Amino acid sequence: MATFLYLRCNGGDYFTGSAVCPLDGWSGPGFAEAVAAAESLVKERFPLSMEELRLRGVPQEALDRGVIMEFLGDEAPFDAITPKGYVINGAWTPSVGHNLV
Repeated sequence: MATFLYLRCNGGDYFTGSAVCPLDGWSGPGFAEAVAAAESLVKERFPLSMEELRLRGVPQEALDRGVIMEFLGDEAPFDAITPKGYVINGAWTPSVGHNLV
C-alpha cells in the first residue's frame, strides 16, 4: 500500500510531492509545511492521516485543501490530476472527452 497527500490548487488541480502545482505553478499557504510533514510521516513509516498532519503543525489552510489517497502500489499514483487530464512521471495525459460539458 502507498499513501499520498494531494493538495488542491486554485485551478481545481490536485497534486502531490511538491508545494507548487505542476500544472499552473500555484502554491497556497502552508503547502510547504504539509508536504514536509507528509514526507516525514512516510519516511518514519508512520500512518499518513490528516490528524497526524495537524498534530505536526500543518496550518489549517493547507489541511482544508488536502486529501489523502491510498493506492495498492507505488506505480499507480498520479503526480497531478484535474478533470482535463492527469500527470504521471511528468507526462501529461488528457482525459477522454475532457471537452464535454
